[in-house]
Amino acid sequence: MSRPRNAKKPPAGPLAFPVERAILSKMDSVIADVLDQISEGFVLFDDFDRFVFCNETYRGFYWKVADLLVPGTPFEVIVRASAERGQFTDSSHSVDTFVAHRMHMHASDFCVHEHELCDGRWLRVVERRLQNGWVLGSRVDITEAKRREQALHKSEQYFRDALDALQEGFALFDADDRLILWNEKYRELFPVIDDLIAPGARFDDLIRTAAYRGQNVEALDDADEWIAQRLEAHSRATGAYEHQFSDGRHVLVMERRTADGRTLSTYVDITTLKVREEELRAAKIAAEEASGAKTDFLAKMSHELRTPLNAVIGFSDTMRQELLGPIGNPRYREYLNDIYDSGNYLLSLVNDLLDLSKIEASQMALTERPVELSALIGSCRRMVELRADAHNIRLAFELPPDPPVVRADENALKKIVLNILANAVKFTPKGGAVTVRCDCDGTGEVMISVADTGGGIPAEDLERVLQPFVQLHPASDNTGTGLGLPIAKALAEMHGGKLELRSTVGTGTTVTLRLPAERRIARGAR
Repeated sequence: MSRPRNAKKPPAGPLAFPVERAILSKMDSVIADVLDQISEGFVLFDDFDRFVFCNETYRGFYWKVADLLVPGTPFEVIVRASAERGQFTDSSHSVDTFVAHRMHMHASDFCVHEHELCDGRWLRVVERRLQNGWVLGSRVDITEAKRREQALHKSEQYFRDALDALQEGFALFDADDRLILWNEKYRELFPVIDDLIAPGARFDDLIRTAAYRGQNVEALDDADEWIAQRLEAHSRATGAYEHQFSDGRHVLVMERRTADGRTLSTYVDITTLKVREEELRAAKIAAEEASGAKTDFLAKMSHELRTPLNAVIGFSDTMRQELLGPIGNPRYREYLNDIYDSGNYLLSLVNDLLDLSKIEASQMALTERPVELSALIGSCRRMVELRADAHNIRLAFELPPDPPVVRADENALKKIVLNILANAVKFTPKGGAVTVRCDCDGTGEVMISVADTGGGIPAEDLERVLQPFVQLHPASDNTGTGLGLPIAKALAEMHGGKLELRSTVGTGTTVTLRLPAERRIARGAR
């Protein structure tokens, strides 16, 4: 109840009220001692808002105005002195404003509030007006609770700041699918439902409204069908979904269910990725078309080149062997040899280009059958012996007594071995050696290695020499098209194998063809 302000007037003077003195004098000293021992501050004001009594805890809280805590001091005087002496940390208002606000709360029948003291402690203030008009007040130290509250608030603010700093949208729905937490990116992604994004908003209402307002391109034709599919997917909360918005953006939505039944949704703007994906797709189509055109062109050109080349090679061979009669001038015979060799070189180049174009266009198919490696290596040997002998290069073949048999395309496998072997002979200086080995390693892989004693390849160039048209020594006499090793590598990979290069400058190079163990065929099991 509120005290009637004009019911009676207090006696003059702060100490001139014998009734209060009588009450204090009759108060049992034991009760006073008990009140002084409790941790809660206790204070009593009479019906004229004059100080009557407080315990030591209360006095310790308001130590800056302890001299005024004597019977008869008006509450307003204590409050004003507290503000003026800096008892409270609140300095956002003038003293008069502070006092007026505090007197207004004190005049009510019941009030609860908190304030911070100058020493950093926080108090919960409870004031209750009694039936006789007196005011009983209590003060509880809530400093630790306040600090925990402030720490929690700070942590929540850090968490909120972190969420808002994310580039992804974030939303958390409770077990009843009501929105409980989100960040600013989520709001930015869904401008058409900005007015609905609030605590407690239902997921189905948000999705439904977004669809009807034209947020999703997928929902433009049949909004109800799209809504049903989206809600069904949301109920599972186990996957990722792409949405295209009517403003041109693409968003990837990922949903997961938490242990307590909440649904965590993240929204990633993948517009840039989608644009890049479309660009790559278009580039891939263009590249495939260009590659197809190149393959067609090479195939046609190969045919057009092969026909006259075969004629040139055939006629020159007939003439240099003088099958139709002798050639009078020996210089003509030399020219015919040159024509024959050049024609064969050009034909080999055309064949390599055609093979490479077929491999790149995935148009080369393997015709697999059992292949005797001893016979295959022997055939390759015969094709390079003349060049090796001409340059005094020793050829060594270290084969096991019973070389492996493999399932492979014989022509392709022969091309691999011949390219490696011819390369080794080409880049080995006069008087050097080339060694061919064939065996199986501990895992069962079939290995064919060719080691030379040439100048070697720098470590930084080992990968480059496996690329088409790369020539490390373009000014040397041994230059070619740079297609031999790349074709060999591609054909090896078509067999599920690989080509390995080890080289030391000044010592030589070893090229090893490895075929998987499953290509090995046991003799008698064909």
